[in-house]
Amino acid sequence: MMVLSLCDGVYRIEMFHNTPAAFYGRPEESERLSAGLWELGRPNAGGRTR
Repeated sequence: MMVLSLCDGVYRIEMFHNTPAAFYGRPEESERLSAGLWELGRPNAGGRTR
C-alpha cells in the first residue's frame, strides 16, 4: 500500500507498505479493494478534495 500526497503539483510518498492484503479464495474482495484505492488516488476525483 502506498499513501501519496500532492503538493505543488508533485506527488510525494507519505507511507509505503509492501505486504499484500490476503484475500485467499475471494478474488472479488481483492478487486474491490484495488478499485477503491485507485479511486482514492485520483486527484480531485469527482470534485472531492482530500
